[in-house]
Amino acid sequence: MKKFVLRIILILLPVAVIVPVVNIYVDPAHVYSYEKYERSIVSILQSNKYVTNVDLNHNERYFKKSLIDSCKEDIDILILGSSRVMLISNEMFHDTRILNLGVSGATYEDITALCYYYIRNKGVPHKVIIGIDPQHFNENIGDTRWTELTKEYNEYKKDILKDSNLFPIEHKKIKNLYSPSYFQSSFKYLCKNKFRISTDRNLQALENADGYKVICNDGSIKYGIEYDNRSIEEIEKLSHTLEYGQWENFTDISQHEINRWRCLLDYLQSLGIEIFIQEAAYHPITYLRFLTETKYMEMINAMDSMDKLAREYNIPILGAYNPQKYNLKSIDFYDGMHMKPTTEQLYLQPLIKQ
Repeated sequence: MKKFVLRIILILLPVAVIVPVVNIYVDPAHVYSYEKYERSIVSILQSNKYVTNVDLNHNERYFKKSLIDSCKEDIDILILGSSRVMLISNEMFHDTRILNLGVSGATYEDITALCYYYIRNKGVPHKVIIGIDPQHFNENIGDTRWTELTKEYNEYKKDILKDSNLFPIEHKKIKNLYSPSYFQSSFKYLCKNKFRISTDRNLQALENADGYKVICNDGSIKYGIEYDNRSIEEIEKLSHTLEYGQWENFTDISQHEINRWRCLLDYLQSLGIEIFIQEAAYHPITYLRFLTETKYMEMINAMDSMDKLAREYNIPILGAYNPQKYNLKSIDFYDGMHMKPTTEQLYLQPLIKQ
């Protein structure tokens, strides 16, 4: 029996050592890097260059925090929202400095946490554009990426809402230490990079975008020539087949969610910030699916609720969810829910002309 136990120990011991060592050393999602990767991106941006070859699984939320920390100038317009606002850039304005804090799959918590983190550390911006999407009124939105900003969101709850019911902070470093799936990701990353790991993971600095997919120094992104050259057929196919988790299980407009947005709008208006709400358009095919597919019925109802909330607070709306209001076609989109920069600029005209 003792020999059997000893054999088991001898088999498991290497595994117990190798798995955490590989997970920490390779760290494909930058969990153990203490935001070093994201700060490397910011460091390049500070030299007035574009950044390309960025890991798809880099932590956008850590990056946007680092971008705020590096900000040394007053910001005229703060951009908040999901990937549907991430194309908004300084190039679209005249003599106006913007900071784009949009993150993929942004929820109310993301938007609030990053907004408050900026205000708390850098001061009050003159204007804020908030990209509020219909699913932001869905209590079952189910997206947990915002938990990367739990600490920052808790600070908003505690300081502004005077709410002591704070969220527990998830310790991903411990969780991923012996994670088989994280080890699998680490091993795949090693194989892909021929067992070479660098601190910046081969980030590239560019003097100009030149058709690359890049991050800009204002936090905005450019999708690059691969997206620009998508055919109408490909764009329409992407719109027909688009499925998005945040749209699922949307059975009712949540008054609780609307009230949470009211709290944020009240706070921003109390600081004298001029607020604009962007209603980024959906591709005509996607919008038609909202109108005709029963499971998406609340998306249309939420659009109406958004308009009512904007009127209640006398907040100007930039654009419209409905593409027909601006006569938008397939060529105006990258896919089922992301507008091209020219369309984005059209939506921003009331603000640009100010």
